[in-house]
Amino acid sequence: AGVDVGIDGGRLCWQRREGGRASFPLERLRLRGRHQQCNLAVAAQGAADFGVGEAVIREGLSSFRGLPHRLQWIGRRRGRDWYDDSKATNPAAAAAALRALGRAVWICGGVTKGCDLKPLLPAVRDGVERMVVIGRDPEPFVALARAAAVAWEVADGMEDAVARAAAVQPPLPVVLAPAAASFDLYADYAARGEAFVRAVEQLG
Repeated sequence: AGVDVGIDGGRLCWQRREGGRASFPLERLRLRGRHQQCNLAVAAQGAADFGVGEAVIREGLSSFRGLPHRLQWIGRRRGRDWYDDSKATNPAAAAAALRALGRAVWICGGVTKGCDLKPLLPAVRDGVERMVVIGRDPEPFVALARAAAVAWEVADGMEDAVARAAAVQPPLPVVLAPAAASFDLYADYAARGEAFVRAVEQLG
């Protein structure tokens, strides 16, 4: 019973080459987000089909951090998990990241290019403990925080944002999912993501 390849309950599943179903608990994955976990199941199936041993597949599943700047797990610092989703440059992408993490501290902000942030309201209301806003024009994000009745603060750059997020209690996951372009402060989303990773690593 259950799915052959994909997510079944709390487990990621694939078919063994010799027959029968293999599975792996989702809580042991570093990757968050249903779409990303489904991609992992397909990768596990491909590896099994090519004869890769099950122990190797399991090690790969447990250690894979994700692609750079795409809801990538950076590590654990100050008792919380940190995720880099700098590529989330629009509200829909940021909302997907917030839904993937459950309750979180959200580092957001940048150039909205006039984009309406209102579609983010349900995800922010339901999943954000505090917003830490970066960028030269924080006002659209501050307005979103007020509309969602979520605590917020404006940071003076990425290092300050990471330090502020690290101080939030309880120690929830922290995600950089800006919902905006980066060119007010950075060359591109990758440079912004790299600045975030550096700041997190400096926390020790």
